[in-house]
Amino acid sequence: MQLLMFTHDYPKDCGDTAFVSTEIDSLCEKFDKVIVFCTSASNGKEINTPNNCVVYYSIPYRKIRRLISTVFSKYFLKNLGYLVEEIKDIKSEKRNISCLKEVLHFFLRACNYSKRIEQIINKEGHPDVIYSFWSDSEVLASIICEKNTPICTRVHGYDLYEERRKSLHQPFKKVVDRRISTVFFISQQGLNYYKRKYATKGNANYILSYLGAKSRNKTYTKYPINNIIRIVSISDVIPLKRVDMIIDALSLLDKDIHVHWTHIGDGPEFDNIKSLANKSLSTKDNISFEFVGNISHENVLDFLESNMFHIFINTSSSEGVPVSMMEALSNSIPIIGNDIGGVREIVDETTGILLPATSTSKEYSEAIVRIAKMSAESYDTLRQGAFIKWNNSFNAEDNNSFFTNELFKMKRV
Repeated sequence: MQLLMFTHDYPKDCGDTAFVSTEIDSLCEKFDKVIVFCTSASNGKEINTPNNCVVYYSIPYRKIRRLISTVFSKYFLKNLGYLVEEIKDIKSEKRNISCLKEVLHFFLRACNYSKRIEQIINKEGHPDVIYSFWSDSEVLASIICEKNTPICTRVHGYDLYEERRKSLHQPFKKVVDRRISTVFFISQQGLNYYKRKYATKGNANYILSYLGAKSRNKTYTKYPINNIIRIVSISDVIPLKRVDMIIDALSLLDKDIHVHWTHIGDGPEFDNIKSLANKSLSTKDNISFEFVGNISHENVLDFLESNMFHIFINTSSSEGVPVSMMEALSNSIPIIGNDIGGVREIVDETTGILLPATSTSKEYSEAIVRIAKMSAESYDTLRQGAFIKWNNSFNAEDNNSFFTNELFKMKRV
């Protein structure tokens, strides 16, 4: 039994590796061989993979050479019908013609991947199941190459919501949906959105399958509210994540609320955010902070388990169901987050404070105060609720077992 799996970054130590690494062991236990096709061009170091996991990468080409070789390839010429079908869908939905460029780029990328997929299959043999961690051009490439193999994909955020694309259009979603076996969703909100927008089949083809977080904890960890409220946030430092809003929220706290804030992650805005924090918070006697920077996923888990925190805070403007929140729950950390994407499937009155999608810095500041002033009993109940939510809904061991069994049932007959 062979599984062909597409990733964007795994096993490079970046990007989706933090998520794929939580399920790869389960997949490798169920299938005799897992063949990973990583589309990343990153030169980053590789993490260790299971013994029965084989990794292939895209073949690097210069852009012009790649374009010419793709346009005149059999994959492009023989599958123009998919492009025509997509253009018809665009017209029927009265899409702006500006999205045509994105659609063509998507199709060219799929045709380019098709050549590599065929090379992999010629060497490894036909897979019994094809699975893509992202619903991107590699799924269309699979449809081009493998007509008789069950194909399935996960759907997250950028590969689902129209507003996450510059063209406000998700390329080839209906074209793919008409031909794919099963679509797995990391949130109920995402599943509902997809069914409204793109679904062409019955409910059995669309399955909710949460990602998950691992934990060494067997029960919740007690950590009473004390003189200093320890807050942690985990995200890339990019405009989408709005880390500056955390700084604004902390700057609004009264002097009697003492906070130490730790941020894990870096990115293009890292230096600007550090400068803003120094400018806004350094003069406040009740606020201290530290920027840990980027650390590996495994080290993030170790960090959360070895450092106690009272609150996990997320201010992003767009999310799926954040794995970082699941990791917080697994360490009994209550969450303050806003009602975007599938966040409400994690954050409720038993696990933290769910703010409106359009929340302001002031509302985040007020939420911090609400938790800071909780009675010892109420706060301890919140920590228990966080751990229970993780164990019931976001335990990686349980979720991976469910997902792997669903994949295995789809095997080629």
